[in-house]
Amino acid sequence: MSTVQEIESAIDRLSDDQVAELRAWLFDRDIARDAANGSLDTLADEALRETRA
Repeated sequence: MSTVQEIESAIDRLSDDQVAELRAWLFDRDIARDAANGSLDTLADEALRETRA
């Protein structure tokens, strides 16, 4: 069994609350990565322009 299959199997055994917690953790991790590499700069600039308009 591959690691991905093992992870999928483990996720299938999680409760709904645990899946929600995992989803939130993945989202937070992705946002932190995107913020660190500047991927969100364009979106932030656009939001600021719209707010000032």
